[in-house]
Amino acid sequence: MIQSQLQGIAAGGMDVAFNVALVDLVSLKKRPKYVAVAQLAVATGLMSGNILGAVLVEHLSWRA
Repeated sequence: MIQSQLQGIAAGGMDVAFNVALVDLVSLKKRPKYVAVAQLAVATGLMSGNILGAVLVEHLSWRA
């Protein structure tokens, strides 16, 4: 239980750190494009991760 809470805190911290770095490094005019690309990467990973994991477990094994 504590491990999942720590993972949630770390994920939130990574999101905030990314946004802070983005604001610091990218001009206001180009920022929406960078945010869109980053969110596209996150959405693609969330959608494809479950499918890829299911395919791997189905055809290989879940044991490492």
